[in-house]
Amino acid sequence: MAYKILTRDNYIKNTWAGGVTNQLMIHPENATLQERNFLFRISSATCGPDENKFSNFEGYNRYITPLDNDLRLVNNGDEITLKPFEILLFDGGDDTSSYSAVRDFNLILKKGVTGSMRSETITDKARFKICGGMNLLFNYNSVMKLIIGEEEYELQPFEALYVETDELIVELINVDSDYTNILVIEVEI
Repeated sequence: MAYKILTRDNYIKNTWAGGVTNQLMIHPENATLQERNFLFRISSATCGPDENKFSNFEGYNRYITPLDNDLRLVNNGDEITLKPFEILLFDGGDDTSSYSAVRDFNLILKKGVTGSMRSETITDKARFKICGGMNLLFNYNSVMKLIIGEEEYELQPFEALYVETDELIVELINVDSDYTNILVIEVEI
């Protein structure tokens, strides 16, 4: 498989103490969140305005960013406020709670697995060169035209492009807003 578009129909939806989570993907595919036998997991969750204690992911690193509002966190006693698409990396075993009504986006990586998450702002269009590994481009709130070679697709809000190939050029064109942010995840297994 070179690439596929992930839609809400592909996501696994669960409730957690703070709201609802949508698991976009987990690797390997037969791994489970409960057994903690995954190498990485990508998800988006809602959090209520009261204290939301984060699950303990000892042995993992976590990236988190808010998508729609500021995210107030307390991480091992330190107060942190993240603006939308501002990313925090922290140890999955840290004592962490949130205190804001927000939708967040998460990458959880088993320690020893190389990966990253970053935000890209697209005013008009952007071009990405995929060079191996497992890659995900997540579109939160805008309709994007997606061009891969001669193929064209529409990437709707809350959809993602998953790419797993040695080399691929992907172009995203913002078609319905002044600018949009996408999240780019890259993982090497």
